[in-house]
Amino acid sequence: MCCEPAAWGQEVSTIANLHPADELHELRAQKGEIDRRIREVRALILELPSAERFGSNYAAEVVGHQRAVLDKTAIAEEMGHEWLMAHSTQSTTFVVRLAPLTQRSGTGSNNAKLMQEAAEQEGG
Repeated sequence: MCCEPAAWGQEVSTIANLHPADELHELRAQKGEIDRRIREVRALILELPSAERFGSNYAAEVVGHQRAVLDKTAIAEEMGHEWLMAHSTQSTTFVVRLAPLTQRSGTGSNNAKLMQEAAEQEGG
């Protein structure tokens, strides 16, 4: 089972001995820094003349792209909400939200309360 302490830091975790929730927080922080740097480097490349977009190992090619986006509000206004819903599909997704244990539901350490809330959500 992935959530047993014996599994933390083994294969499923790239950061040794972290609970998956803690590792997810660390990875998201790293991803934020990487995403920020990607935006910076991309902006630099866009400013370069075409002849200067060649590195030692890669060439950067800037390609224009257009995409069509449907305006669901306008479609609903013109065709009606019922028509829009009849021609739409819905899917369920799951979002994992993280909150520092000492800052959620008040002040101080609420570990027991948080664990109880989680158990209640799982049970019903």
